Amino acid sequence: MRACWAQKADEIIMKAGNTEKQESAQAVLEPIGDVEFWKKLRRMKEILELLTIANNVAQARYTRLDHVGFTLGNLYRIYNTPSLEAPIRDQVLNSLEKRWHAAPRAAAL
Repeated sequence: MRACWAQKADEIIMKAGNTEKQESAQAVLEPIGDVEFWKKLRRMKEILELLTIANNVAQARYTRLDHVGFTLGNLYRIYNTPSLEAPIRDQVLNSLEKRWHAAPRAAAL
């Protein structure tokens, strides 16, 4: 995508239409050339990927209650690390704790 942007950005912007649409196209395309944008996008993917996998496990037809418990515990272990940005870590851990407390206690035993 970055290679296409580097080679064709001007052409894409010109084909957008009038000046207003060209400015809009420029604003949309601008992050593509920004290295920081791609670093942040990669980091977001890393953070969300495990949550997506856990969601698929929890919703699978063959999932048992112990799978859900182990999945929540594993996510808590993974996201409870100082290397993760504090606001993200706090939000994820608070959400996991909320889900854990909402689970039936009799089933956990």
